[in-house]
Amino acid sequence: PFFARWWSNLADNSSADGWAKISTWSFLIFLVFLGTYLFSRSTSLKKAAFFSAVGVLVLMLLSFSLAWHQSGSIRHRNAAIVQCPRVTIKSAPSPTGTDLFLIHEGLKVQITDSLDSWKEVELSDGNKGWLKDSCLVRI
Repeated sequence: PFFARWWSNLADNSSADGWAKISTWSFLIFLVFLGTYLFSRSTSLKKAAFFSAVGVLVLMLLSFSLAWHQSGSIRHRNAAIVQCPRVTIKSAPSPTGTDLFLIHEGLKVQITDSLDSWKEVELSDGNKGWLKDSCLVRI
């Protein structure tokens, strides 16, 4: 849906660290506005501090969730590059599995499953198979 794409594009505007810094600074500013609201004697200043604190709190929560989204996308990367010169893709995660096809160094694949030291990969044309994880570098 468009909202998920929009959210991902917004999260990609900065790194996870950048969003975390915005969230931290927003929290500190929120505390200043909260203190102003609690200790001010002027009604107009209390109103301004209250609404400013709510706005900064929304900004803090938004930037925190964007940082969370960005760090999650970094942790759950499933793309990889083949680093071995020639690799035979197997039908099962075993050296005795049936040979399906041959791929070469530099090919980008998607990791779809993992079992011990074997990874199931999917090529851009939809072919799937298993290879040793020592031949892959996650990107």
